Amino acid sequence: MGCSHVVEDGNEEIHKFIDNKVRVNEIPINGTIEITHRCNLKCIHCYLPPVNYQEAIDKELSYEEICNIIDQIVQEGCLWLYISGGEPLIRNDFLDIFTHAKEKGLVVIIATNGTLITPKIANYLQEWNNYSLEISLYGITKETYEKVTGILGSFEQCMKGINILTERSIPFLLRTPLMTINEHEILKIKKYAGRMGIDFGFDSVIYPMVNGSKKPCKLRVSEKDAVKLELEIYGDVKKMGYKKNNQLFNCNAGEIAFRIDPYGKLILCPLFRFPNYNLRDGSFKEGWNFLHKIRTQKPPDSYKCKNCEKVIFCDTCPALSQLENQNLYDPVEYACQIAHIRAEMSKNM
Repeated sequence: MGCSHVVEDGNEEIHKFIDNKVRVNEIPINGTIEITHRCNLKCIHCYLPPVNYQEAIDKELSYEEICNIIDQIVQEGCLWLYISGGEPLIRNDFLDIFTHAKEKGLVVIIATNGTLITPKIANYLQEWNNYSLEISLYGITKETYEKVTGILGSFEQCMKGINILTERSIPFLLRTPLMTINEHEILKIKKYAGRMGIDFGFDSVIYPMVNGSKKPCKLRVSEKDAVKLELEIYGDVKKMGYKKNNQLFNCNAGEIAFRIDPYGKLILCPLFRFPNYNLRDGSFKEGWNFLHKIRTQKPPDSYKCKNCEKVIFCDTCPALSQLENQNLYDPVEYACQIAHIRAEMSKNM
């Protein structure tokens, strides 16, 4: 989902810089801008509801508005910027948006399904430094991939896009959402990435849709299988190093990270879209202060996760709880069970 993990990766010096300078001063160093919610695929696990194309185009931020927002976030200290969607390459002015972000000195990460990558786009990207692509690969076979996307021919388009990037040595990584449909191909995707010399990662939690529908959750694999794959692929269980039990929000959102939707709404994260701040009516600086007030909420004394010793292993958050349980405070059972399995596994390592 491309929310805040970019600045968590890297070496120890980056971590020290973030903790000593950025986090202490609440600098919005890591941002995501969804330049559209339109997409050329119909993925069954997607947390975004389908949109009417023409209505979306009419409501989306213009190129000029996006450039103005980019100027503002740079002024406030942003260094890393995800450009995502929907499918960002579906916008005709995608390369213009990318160019403006790069000219402002941002390290840009393009989150894409890879199916719309052309030699023209790749040749243009090849001229720049300090950027990468994150490509969602839903399966390593046509049958599995297109069972996820719902679009015939999309597997061939994606593999063609990957080959175009590889031929030009353009940096990218592969990322796969783990589902019952593609569980049997995760290790094969990792091997494929290894042969290609590409980094690979997978997301073990499938999220409800932001409109409240839990239909995608039916695609979740068993908790034990999810952790088993983590061990096989990463050699360790997932740990959330920034967890603090005395806070309601324990991620980077609103502390050093932010997200902007295609219509100018500044939000905490992909799942927590309300309340929000309308950048069309105000400045990013004002909006950042608004987000900070949301994320500094303290949990109530009755908050079940508050004193949990396994919180460092847990993916749950108020946003996920809100979507899954209709409140901010009840634990998400699926994430909770995964955390317990991770904690138990870690004792034996």
